[in-house]
Amino acid sequence: MVHPEQTKPMKHFLLLISVLALSGCASVDVQSPYMKSFPHAEEGMVRYILHLPERMDESAFEVELIIGKTIRVDTVNKHLLLGEIEALPIPGSAFTRYEVTKLGGMSTAIGVFNAREVERFIQMTSVRYLGPYLVPYNSRQPVVVYVPEDAEVRYRVWSADRKRKGKMKSMKKG
Repeated sequence: MVHPEQTKPMKHFLLLISVLALSGCASVDVQSPYMKSFPHAEEGMVRYILHLPERMDESAFEVELIIGKTIRVDTVNKHLLLGEIEALPIPGSAFTRYEVTKLGGMSTAIGVFNAREVERFIQMTSVRYLGPYLVPYNSRQPVVVYVPEDAEVRYRVWSADRKRKGKMKSMKKG
């Protein structure tokens, strides 16, 4: 019988191989002719670009946009990041860009002496949308998101088969 501690190095190795294999699935091509339709980020903002791989039935997939910040927080209080994401049409094209506005944080204020601090990704919660922010899966045009400089954009691809949960991945800046 194999002891669970003996399988940890193999799990880490397989995870590394999986990440390396999947890293080419979503690529950034800033020179793409489509990118001319998307303006550069304004001062104080960053543009994230996601090119999705082609799928057989793209109508069976959706992309969840996950906006947040990696910040140093204590392990006692609950931390929350509030913001809004807007879908804005690009004039003169069929493209949509997504822009995050009004991004700000808050937390509970439980005073605990010597509370441990950790780096943690705090996901944005929208007042307007009570669930995940989903956009249609479309490999023919990029998903472009503009966020404040200190924010990050991650994404998760969901399929119509709700039994399979999508895995969160980071988007690339562009």
